[in-house]
Amino acid sequence: MSDQVIFKSKRTSNALLGISLFVLVGCVFYVALFTNEHDFLSTRVRRGGGLIKLIEQSIGWNAFVVLLILFSFWLTVYAIVALWKAIDGTPDVTAFPDRIEFHPSVRQSSALYDEISHWSIEIVSGHPVIWINFLESYWSLQGLFKRKTVKLEGSWEQLEPLVDFFSHHHDMGGKFVRS
Repeated sequence: MSDQVIFKSKRTSNALLGISLFVLVGCVFYVALFTNEHDFLSTRVRRGGGLIKLIEQSIGWNAFVVLLILFSFWLTVYAIVALWKAIDGTPDVTAFPDRIEFHPSVRQSSALYDEISHWSIEIVSGHPVIWINFLESYWSLQGLFKRKTVKLEGSWEQLEPLVDFFSHHHDMGGKFVRS
């Protein structure tokens, strides 16, 4: 077993996600700041638009604008994190024999294997996903709330060294849960 295993997600997908989120933020800001209530309610919105109009009518236009601005700030944080991961050369996960380190946007501190309750592999839309569950919640830049799980997405070629490392590790091997 090697001393460390590194997993890096695809940087191009992170860059595309960050750029598309910034475009979405621009659209949301445009609606929030440069559209009035009459223009917004008179536009023809396709599927799902009825729910948005219902929310706006029930809470009022000013509260709806405030919600749109808060939503766009939240999207901005996600866009910055995605672009940071695309530009930065730091791996998403580096597994050492005694600890596991994450990209600072995922988890700010490294974790000992005793802090991990279990891990599993799942196939989502034909792509493998590794879930690492912790005993205690932690804060992350990728979410608004504390979380207990880390989700690692990639191809089999990217994730296979990490799966092999975890499978043969004396602490992590017994913590695998079939999903």
